[in-house]
Amino acid sequence: MPFASDRIVAFFGLKIGSGNMGWADIGKLEGLSRVAAPEVLFAKLEDDLVDVLRERYSGSQKERAEKAELDASEKPAERPAAAPTLSAPAASIAIPIVSVSDEDLVARFTTLIDLRVAEIKKIERHPKADKLYIETLDIAGEERIIVSGLVPYYREEELLGKRIIVAYNLKPAKLRGVDSRGMLLAASSETADGVKMVEVLDARNAPTGSRVYLEGQNPPTQELGEIDIDTFFSIPIRAEKCAIRVGNKNMCVAGSALRSDKVTDGEVG
Repeated sequence: MPFASDRIVAFFGLKIGSGNMGWADIGKLEGLSRVAAPEVLFAKLEDDLVDVLRERYSGSQKERAEKAELDASEKPAERPAAAPTLSAPAASIAIPIVSVSDEDLVARFTTLIDLRVAEIKKIERHPKADKLYIETLDIAGEERIIVSGLVPYYREEELLGKRIIVAYNLKPAKLRGVDSRGMLLAASSETADGVKMVEVLDARNAPTGSRVYLEGQNPPTQELGEIDIDTFFSIPIRAEKCAIRVGNKNMCVAGSALRSDKVTDGEVG
């Protein structure tokens, strides 16, 4: 993370930047005179907890409130198992919020995120979740299954055959008993009266398997390692005046900039 190196060298009373510590100083002992009390920089989220949080915080605040009321009305035996919790030391860790430059966001996106075009070949309702679809994708001949919370926003026929953008190197997650290998990208925004709008990003006629890249770059060819959901969301993707952007760069695929049609300004995830 961009702030991690600053925090680490601060343990030794040092700073990074012009006139301070730089790459050439790595491995040297000169200038080290004290060691401050260290602290844990990152709280580890176990896979089970990530899956629970992913499902718990999907949808709008209104939808989550309705679900909470429904869960509360269920008999104790029917309630889902309690979500795993962080241990007391980890839960008390304060992670500093820092600004990240556009250049850092672009660099992190390029080296971490693998987005590809996929076509929805089959779609069905999840048998254990009212708001989830199970979608079978074709990605340049590779078949994958993903789970998406799009029932409140799309009918099956609106999604079937649609070419979408999928987070290809996202670590698989089990959602209500179904292994989801990836996540489709959708732009969302909320009106002043709390109504949520969700729009699945449309890859138009781009060939399946096409890689997403940022303007001024070439489509990537290297394979990237798997990332978890926290890493994915650490790099904000936004709709700005219908342009899909990372930092100050437009996202592109197959020679064209990605755009939303309905969500003018909002988050993408």
